[in-house]
Amino acid sequence: MKIIGIILYTIIILAISRIIPHPPNFTPILAIAVTLPMITNDKAIGTVIPLFAIFLSDILIGFYSYMIWIYLSFIVISLSSYFLLRRFNLLNIAVMSLASCLVFFVVTNFGFWTTGYYGYTFNGLIIAYIMAIPFATNTILSTLLYSLLIYFILKSKERIPAKFQRIFN
Repeated sequence: MKIIGIILYTIIILAISRIIPHPPNFTPILAIAVTLPMITNDKAIGTVIPLFAIFLSDILIGFYSYMIWIYLSFIVISLSSYFLLRRFNLLNIAVMSLASCLVFFVVTNFGFWTTGYYGYTFNGLIIAYIMAIPFATNTILSTLLYSLLIYFILKSKERIPAKFQRIFN
């Protein structure tokens, strides 16, 4: 029962992180999609938690025509993290964080292009990617920041004396 509470709490906190005022694309959700499959060693939990958080916040923010592309990018990122990275170490976290930002950028901006906002031409696709570059900066910074924060918090927990470990379990 404790695990269900932790899962619900995580989903709610992640959803709130998309709702409260913040710089565009500066949330911990992508970092969770990268780290959670490695932490839990469970592809279902690692994939479903970020998706539920996004869905919950989308209910409040509003649905949009290209949201399937957002969800698809998170599925690809979470499953890639699960299948490609078996060791939870600093290098894997940093590399997967950067790779996930690239996947998110390519997939979601392709999805935005499919709305026709920039036209259904190759030039329109290129414009869609160029216009998204400022948002990518925040995505990269937030994903690295939150992923490394998660990594260092979990690593510091290992250094806590055994008599205090029960507080965290």
